[in-house]
Amino acid sequence: MTVGTSHPQRSKAGPETVSEQTWRCAGKGEPILLEAFVPEIGAGARPGVILLHGRDGPNSLVGDRTHRDLARSIATRGFVAVLPHYFDRTAGRPEGNDPGELGRFGWEIEQFGIWIETVGEVLEDVASRSVIDPMRLGFLGFSLGAYLALTVGMTGGRVRAVVEWSGGVPTPFAPSARRLPPTLVLHGDSDDVVAVTEAHALIKLLRFHRIAHDMRIYPGAGHGFTGADAADALERTVTFLEDYLSGAGSSPSAMIQKSWFRFRFGGRGRA
Repeated sequence: MTVGTSHPQRSKAGPETVSEQTWRCAGKGEPILLEAFVPEIGAGARPGVILLHGRDGPNSLVGDRTHRDLARSIATRGFVAVLPHYFDRTAGRPEGNDPGELGRFGWEIEQFGIWIETVGEVLEDVASRSVIDPMRLGFLGFSLGAYLALTVGMTGGRVRAVVEWSGGVPTPFAPSARRLPPTLVLHGDSDDVVAVTEAHALIKLLRFHRIAHDMRIYPGAGHGFTGADAADALERTVTFLEDYLSGAGSSPSAMIQKSWFRFRFGGRGRA
């Protein structure tokens, strides 16, 4: 269900002017705040990208950028970027746990289940917005948000692409990995929060199930990307989303062709 009003602010950070708006998602519990970054130029519904923050919440940094920086950058490339405050449904930031434990049932699985449900509601809300094409929706998740993006991506039939930064698939959900859409995996090999083995395990699943994917493991990078790595990760992210969500290239037949090409010949950046 869609509720709330828009409160435009202006930011201009690239090819398109972006309107920053406040939306609300009313589901089964507390309404969820959605920060929306909407390109203003051109008519018609746009592809939508839902950004899922990590365990430190929507105000935290992703390497040397904020989640809002990423959302603005993606919106200037023609996507409607949405940053949901999904912690609104629970007590907030979980304390004293390692996100890497998600894959071992060790990290507040009860809250994780609530977040899965909440993100699913956000997905349906975003799909109902007139400025968004419900057939062209993707996720960008960081850390905890990456685990959520991948998990909901397996069950949310609307999701056409997932980009995950520094996350993985929770072990209990690995049997459902065959349902993943095309996926981009970006990870630092010196990540001491979510080990790079999570990325390699995900890639193994994607290859086993013949799912289109790209990957990049950044030498020396930790939990989040900075400097040249951050710029490269953003460009890879936008390019991947453009491939699978923009225009005719996101049609089912085109996606099948791209998926076969990527599976057969490998991704652009699997170094």
